[in-house]
Formats: sequence, structure tokens, C-alpha cells
Amino acid sequence: MSVITTRPGVLTLIITLHVQPSNCDALLAEIQSTTADFIARQPGFVSANLHRTADSTRLVNYGQWESRELYDQARARPEFQAFSARVNELADRVDPVACEVVFTQEARH
Repeated sequence: MSVITTRPGVLTLIITLHVQPSNCDALLAEIQSTTADFIARQPGFVSANLHRTADSTRLVNYGQWESRELYDQARARPEFQAFSARVNELADRVDPVACEVVFTQEARH
């Protein structure tokens, strides 16, 4: 299970991918496969979490990296660049937002 951390320096990425419903499954499969086979093995990777809207027009990737520097190093690798190109072929638009988690609240039992 992923843990959302407010630890300083952690890079949180929220990436919304706008997609035609007919391409949603292919895009989801591409992200899942590449994340499991390559991205998750990169230094600094913490977690990735994919969410799909009910109408299959958007995927939201909530991911964390130990630092911006380690994320940038992973993105510079040819495998990551090829992955980004495949994502851009399947998605209509990609909207990344880099954030810092400043608050979390869990249910009180």
C-alpha cells in the first residue's frame, strides 16, 4: 500500500491524462507495464497510484519520488523518454503538477 508522506523534499506528482475512451485501456496498460518493469526500479521512486474516471476519459497518476533530482535523473533515461513518447501518442493531453504534501488526515477509529 502506498503511504502519502509530508516528509520535506519528497516530490509529489499529480498527472492528469486526458484520453479518448477507446484509448484508455491501452494507456492504462502502458503505464502499468512500464511502471512495474522500469520506473519502479529507478533510484528514488516511492510509489505510483492510477485512478480512472467512470467515463474513461481521464487517468490520474498520483506518484511520489524521494526528490526532484532523482525524478529528473530517471526522466533523463532513454527508456523513460520512450515511455513518455508512447504516453503522448495515446493521450490527448497530459497535465502534470508537481506538489508538496502539506497535510494528511486518516480516519479515527
